[in-house]
Amino acid sequence: VKPAREGSSFGISIIHPGKGSLEEAMREACKYDDTLIVEAYIEGEEITVPILEERALTPICIKPKGKFYDFEAKYLSEETIYFEANLSQSELSQVKEFAWHAFSCLGCSGWGRVDLIKDIKGNFQLIEVNTVPGLTETSLVPKSAKLEGMSFEDLILKILRTA
Repeated sequence: VKPAREGSSFGISIIHPGKGSLEEAMREACKYDDTLIVEAYIEGEEITVPILEERALTPICIKPKGKFYDFEAKYLSEETIYFEANLSQSELSQVKEFAWHAFSCLGCSGWGRVDLIKDIKGNFQLIEVNTVPGLTETSLVPKSAKLEGMSFEDLILKILRTA
């Protein structure tokens, strides 16, 4: 359960059978937004794919120490691990194409980020399209751009040119 228009994982609850309640989770999410998303929990590897200038950049894997990539894992923990996604050429092509189509079919343009889970069966499941991703030097989009040989300053200039 999560607020539909909130960032940084505020108000998100994961409910497992016999642990917590949907009603409590919805009350927590309503503290941040009156429109909620209720979706199935997908176990697997979290992958994010930045989009810049009509192309998907290098996918990044996220390994939080805790249960999921929450506010603490994003901004406070020094134990969250980020690395280039270890994908076969076929998977890399598939995930980039999937991310690009998820982004563009919603009418998005310029730059953004598409978050997915590679589930335990190896399928890519769309989690969300982020149209206003974080943009500090330690954010996910700059991490991917760096893997592509792009400096933070060059990334900012490219983003500005897409406006």
